[in-house]
Amino acid sequence: MSENRTLSIIIFFSVLFFIIFIFLFYGKHASERKLLRIPGSGSLQRVVLERITGFFLFGIMPGIAIFHFLPGLKAADFGLVLPGRGWAIPALLFWLALITFMARYAGKPALLAHYPQIRTIPWGKNIQLINIFTWILYLVGYEFLFRGLLIFPLLGRFGITGTLLINIIVYTLAHVHKDKREIAGATVFGIFLGLMTIYSGSIWLSFMSHLTLALSNDYFSYRVHRRIQLLKQNEHDSL
Repeated sequence: MSENRTLSIIIFFSVLFFIIFIFLFYGKHASERKLLRIPGSGSLQRVVLERITGFFLFGIMPGIAIFHFLPGLKAADFGLVLPGRGWAIPALLFWLALITFMARYAGKPALLAHYPQIRTIPWGKNIQLINIFTWILYLVGYEFLFRGLLIFPLLGRFGITGTLLINIIVYTLAHVHKDKREIAGATVFGIFLGLMTIYSGSIWLSFMSHLTLALSNDYFSYRVHRRIQLLKQNEHDSL
């Protein structure tokens, strides 16, 4: 079997793993199934299980398959290298823009209905650390799948425009289970991440951008939820 065919099979099964992941955690009545029952939405157990599962399905398993069956390929062939120093300032400005955007948008009802994913409020230090650590794990696997596997192996065959188009289509479809506004935002965000990955030759800028977005979203959403919780407590105490 040729290397291209083997790699195509690995990419196919990696995308299939993502579909299975969506079914497991976001399929109808996922927490009520008798088999493969998933902890209820918003619980710490659910979030930890979801993110660790994603890390293995999207990152570890495809990575093992690639470097076992295709030993001639290198980490750089999938963007697993650091970007050049010239990206430092543009990346920092982009991350600052993401934080600023989330500071303004995180209080919107559409986001507050779903974020932060861990709904046990208030958080202690342990939950904060678990949230950060599991986001890191999950997004390493996630970016390896969407920006590593679904960009670099396609560039030689489809070029930059074709590869970016395929990547955005798949990335957008991966968000169909979410709110329409989040789907639209993911599409725009995916374009930026795709271009950043292609021109830097690295998935790590995309990973850091996604991590910045996730953690800033959690931080500002948590603050709003905590403020609402304290207001309700004060109203109850004053009765």
